[in-house]
Amino acid sequence: NAVKIYRQEFQQEQQGLIGISNNGDYRFPENVTRTADREAAQRAMEFQLAWFADPIWKGDYPQVMKERLGARLPQFTEEEQKDLLGSS
Repeated sequence: NAVKIYRQEFQQEQQGLIGISNNGDYRFPENVTRTADREAAQRAMEFQLAWFADPIWKGDYPQVMKERLGARLPQFTEEEQKDLLGSS
């Protein structure tokens, strides 16, 4: 992957850093007193932001995405998870 190649072949000479800038919109529950609305707002943020952030900082997709999408969501191999962790 690009991070591995950069770190192995270029980073020492270039002294560069790898980072990511995610953009996420906060989701407000329609009714803050309803558990279902609060959960839906949280789930919406996880599908928007954690979809990209969790693999980098946790090594895998958010649990809610795995539960909701099942086999439609690609799975990372152990090697991919290792490469992803801390790649930003």
